[in-house]
Amino acid sequence: MITRFLIRILWFSLPVLAALFILEMIQRTIPNDYTHKKQLLEAHLPEWQTLVLGSSHTYLAIIPDSLDGLAFNLSATAQTLYFDHFLFEKYIDKMTSLETVILPISYPSLGAESDRNPGDFNRSYHYRLFYGSSAFTNPFSIKSYSIVNLFTIKTSVDRTISYYTKGDSLVEFRRNGWFATDEQKDLEKSGKDVGPYHDRFYFEELIPVNTGRIAAIIQKCKERDIDLILISPPMYMTYIENTRPERYAAMTAVMDSLSAAWEVPYFDFTRDPRFEAADFFDSNHLRTQGAKKFSPMLNTKISEYKAGKTGNDKNLPWKWAW
Repeated sequence: MITRFLIRILWFSLPVLAALFILEMIQRTIPNDYTHKKQLLEAHLPEWQTLVLGSSHTYLAIIPDSLDGLAFNLSATAQTLYFDHFLFEKYIDKMTSLETVILPISYPSLGAESDRNPGDFNRSYHYRLFYGSSAFTNPFSIKSYSIVNLFTIKTSVDRTISYYTKGDSLVEFRRNGWFATDEQKDLEKSGKDVGPYHDRFYFEELIPVNTGRIAAIIQKCKERDIDLILISPPMYMTYIENTRPERYAAMTAVMDSLSAAWEVPYFDFTRDPRFEAADFFDSNHLRTQGAKKFSPMLNTKISEYKAGKTGNDKNLPWKWAW
């Protein structure tokens, strides 16, 4: 009786399981930001000359075409320093033309980790599925192996319909990894919301851990004669006003220490007054207008640094901030 019941359940479940399998296979053919960025990066690994790491702060802020040489923006939303280090180590040996690595450190960077923030936790599975990382994921979770379960069934169905009926691309970034938006949110509200949110998932005990990850990237760059550039991208005043001054001070202290110890430049644009409200998407991200302003500024600072380095400038390493 029980056996017959189980057979019937299995029989009626087969169409559902088959539909889920087909949906999974479809999802694996539809490009998304992670799969397309990985494909583009790997297609030209020996050619890239500049690599941009970081979270959404540089994903929206740095336009690769505004930098010298062939540049690629490998940053992504909520990409922590753990995954910066992971991706750097994964690809560095094959990037034989690499001359410059831009490593951004913004207010939440030193105290953040993917498994500490419920809103960002699922992103660890993106790095597992698309890049091969096993960090911060459960190998017994179906999300470790299924895009449908990672994105949810509803989202997967919606994406499939949108892609195949409307031709809507699921890849949001533009050429060479930069995400652009002309939208703008309420900067006052954004600052009041986002600043405390970042503080809620900031953990002081992670500062030495993340500092070690930065140092490891710097060390490898030194060994390969690659210029490592530390930066802090611009933030709007409402974001700064709603975060803790002591944590910003800790960030600058760590960056100053690393800059001096490893003789690498640190350019802090956090409070740069040249950026106005119209440049920001929200209180802690630039929009297209701001990115078009910031990217050439950053490229100029890097060029000046390299020129001074070549000329044995006695003022190196550089620390620059407003």
